[in-house]
Amino acid sequence: WAKFKLRPGNSLFWALMHCFWREFLYATLVNCFCALLDLMSPYFLKEIMEYIGDDTGSYPQWKALMFVFLIFFTQFISKLIFENAKFYQLNLGAKASHSLASLVYSKTFRISSATNKKYKKGDIVNFIQVDAKKLIFLAESLPSVARLPLVLAFSIAMLFIYFEYSFFSGFTAICIFAIINYFFAKLTMRYQMLVMKKLDTRMNIMTECIDNIQLIKLNAWVDQFIDKISSARTEELARLFKRFMLSVINSFMIYSTYPIIALITFSSAILGIKLYVSVPIAVSSIQFLNLLRQSARWLPFFIGLLIEFMVSMGRIQEFLL
Repeated sequence: WAKFKLRPGNSLFWALMHCFWREFLYATLVNCFCALLDLMSPYFLKEIMEYIGDDTGSYPQWKALMFVFLIFFTQFISKLIFENAKFYQLNLGAKASHSLASLVYSKTFRISSATNKKYKKGDIVNFIQVDAKKLIFLAESLPSVARLPLVLAFSIAMLFIYFEYSFFSGFTAICIFAIINYFFAKLTMRYQMLVMKKLDTRMNIMTECIDNIQLIKLNAWVDQFIDKISSARTEELARLFKRFMLSVINSFMIYSTYPIIALITFSSAILGIKLYVSVPIAVSSIQFLNLLRQSARWLPFFIGLLIEFMVSMGRIQEFLL
């Protein structure tokens, strides 16, 4: 941290990446390898469907059986490696989170109450118990999302080969949804900052109440403090509800994108340029779209985590500086 703290921007984030870049790179490469195994399945399935639809009997049976075995083998290896990678990522997140919490503890021990006027006990508790924990969930999902560009590029290339120019309509729909999600992410970040400010306010009131519990009971201020905490909690929940509704809308858009893309692509191919789509190509293209959907299911969750993580890193970095 001493090496990066004078750098402009998100210096704390780059300090963490400098410490754990090898672990993150390893997890990302493992997930990309799993993605390559998954991308083989549509081709194997296409070959199997060609064997099933072959009325002349010219397609070798041994070749079809080989593709059936390859589908089973690649999916088994992919799932086995992916589950081990998830466990590795969870441990990596816990290790990075504890390192970040130790920085906060170290800073807290070095400053005195006389010099620390800006941050109260509730703020420091939030840094350790809430903000630092964001790194665990981010580390768990980041390598899984890192495979999305590979899956996206390969799937789009194959769909262009299958549907030719008619896929431009589906690709346009992908770009439109991506732009809309970008603006939703910006709006979500704004509400996340408001949520964290309200959380700090409530924690400061509760810390003040705990520290002065004897004085509060002596002067019969219990009801006043209960009303004060309840009011702060109500304001926090109001901001949290808006933040949650934005996440719901974003998730709905992500999950509805790929059925809409499939509908637009097939309609443009069949009704637009009158392209003949055989059963093997249709099954293989649906499998590619399904791979896009499975990879993108992490995207709304990851976007929300990334926004919360960047807000939390900014709060901790401001405290450490």
